[in-house]
Amino acid sequence: MRTKPTHRRILAAAVWAVIGLLPLAGALSSAAPHHRPKPRPTRPTTPPTATTEAGQLKARIKAQLLQSTGPGPGEVVFRDPSPTPTGHNLSGSTYVGYQVCAGCHGRLTSTRPDHTIIQEWENPADNAHANDPATLIGGNVNVYTSHIGDGVPVFDSHGTQVAKQCGSCHATGGPNVTQPQDTIRDQDNPNGTDGFDCSRDWFVPTVKASDGHFTSKVDTAAWEVHKHNVRLMRVECENCHGPGSQHVLSGGDPTFINRVPDARQTCWNCHVHLPNEKGLIPTGPATDHSINTNQGPVANPLTLYTSSLGHSHNAGILVAGTGGYEYPGEDYSDGHNQPHTRIKDTCVTCHAPRNPQSPILDHSNLDPKITTCANCHGDAKRQHSVDTWLYVTRRQATVETLLIQLGGADSSGAPDANAGGGLLGAFPDKTSLKYKRARWNYSLVFNDGSLGVHNFDYALGLLLTSISDLQKP
Repeated sequence: MRTKPTHRRILAAAVWAVIGLLPLAGALSSAAPHHRPKPRPTRPTTPPTATTEAGQLKARIKAQLLQSTGPGPGEVVFRDPSPTPTGHNLSGSTYVGYQVCAGCHGRLTSTRPDHTIIQEWENPADNAHANDPATLIGGNVNVYTSHIGDGVPVFDSHGTQVAKQCGSCHATGGPNVTQPQDTIRDQDNPNGTDGFDCSRDWFVPTVKASDGHFTSKVDTAAWEVHKHNVRLMRVECENCHGPGSQHVLSGGDPTFINRVPDARQTCWNCHVHLPNEKGLIPTGPATDHSINTNQGPVANPLTLYTSSLGHSHNAGILVAGTGGYEYPGEDYSDGHNQPHTRIKDTCVTCHAPRNPQSPILDHSNLDPKITTCANCHGDAKRQHSVDTWLYVTRRQATVETLLIQLGGADSSGAPDANAGGGLLGAFPDKTSLKYKRARWNYSLVFNDGSLGVHNFDYALGLLLTSISDLQKP
């Protein structure tokens, strides 16, 4: 979804040249050109009606973007092309692992004569879900040996508090934050789903002897957990389609599997959530209590500020149109009601559309498709790619520019993941609520990953109001 950094720098300059900088964006004025492209006469500018400085700048930015990049009158019509989720009750099923699914779905078919569904899914170059998290980042990171120290405390099925593992998201059938972390179905846990077991470390530790050699210290219980978990070590078929044991035992009865997943019951568990908390989906704006304490819907405010956040990939939180800190007196209603928030099966519709040559969803590449955008955006029909569509890239450049103003840039010129520069980096009291509110919004928009595409109105509102508040005495 993101354009290349050098292209975004050029686009950012062009965007702010069109918009013209108000005092709120004064930190960027030295880089702004002194001329503006002539507005297109077919785009009448509506005078800002907002009463706050941030609201007025937001209205001006949106009006000028409309002038410069369209769409034309009548070119956007909301037509929700969402497939209808299957929605079967799979509560009696357990997880079996993709190797079992491959027994049938690893075969060539008339609609896939050259490759199977499993082959389509398991190419890491195209589908990050297929990456083995034990060998992430060139084999330098193994999330299965990593724990989340800044998340909600979790418990196993015996009520014993255990350290939550990163594998609860990077695996098949990992529990949600409110569920017991032991998922193995046995006599002690008859309600288990046989999903990835987060209740204890599964790896076999090694001990370095005095002669420098390593010897295994075999932990029988840990080895049993490892044998169970190893087949669930990716984001596999059942993460989206539901646990498949009954589907397999029935010989493939489609009523025992969700052929079309419901994004709110699947994708949202990992991608629309508060950082590091699988299944903890925001249902309203953040509060000072949740930002500043270890209680409430967010266990620890530091979840937004630590390196573990970078692995949470809350890539669709803006789709929910909520979860940000909304400053009193500011209007966020357009972000709450932005059309993307009204798509019934959000992620599936835009990122996994049906293959025209097959009744089955496209598993090969989760990048957004311009053909999907064209369902609602008439001007998208004239585009070859989302990444070259000025309607998208100029809005991304606007959001990126505001992120850099708020949190600074890293060595490559992209927004700084740690917010070490900009207004946040220069703010003197980083323990204050004033800082934490703005930092919350910065992290939410930054880690959404789409540079505002999922919900431009909400991203713009959160960033502008945070900048405005930090600039107040």
